[in-house]
Parts: sequence; C-alpha cells; structure tokens
Amino acid sequence: MGSGGSRLCLTEADSDILLMLGRSIGKTDTDDQIKNIKYIKSLIKEQEKQAREEYGRFGRIYRSGGVLAGLMLIILLI
Repeated sequence: MGSGGSRLCLTEADSDILLMLGRSIGKTDTDDQIKNIKYIKSLIKEQEKQAREEYGRFGRIYRSGGVLAGLMLIILLI
C-alpha cells in the first residue's frame, strides 16, 4: 500500500476491499453505489469476524508467551 500503509494494521485483503470501494465510488448511479457500499460493508464485516477469530486463537498464545518469557527472565536474574 504506500509508505503510509506500513503504519496501518491492514491485511492485504483489507487493502483490496478498500481499493475496490475506491475504484467503484462515483462511477455508477446512486442505486448501484448503494448496492456496492452494502456489498463492501458485508466484506468488511466478514474480515472483522475473521480477525476476531484469529485474535481468539492467537491472543491467548501471545499472552501466555509473554508471561512465560517474563518468568524465565526473573528466574535468570535470581
């Protein structure tokens, strides 16, 4: 995505969805634009659902890993 993209937490699929929206806005009549926006909104909701599922799977692993790394550091310092 450009230099600004490195600061965002967007996946490639997220970027593709936003680019799809950008390419379609303003090129059709109002009814088609509303349909397109609703479609993009459904794609974003699906991405959000996937992100929440991924967080549910990996969030616990990262927290547990952080706690274990902290305990190991404490043991090494003692």
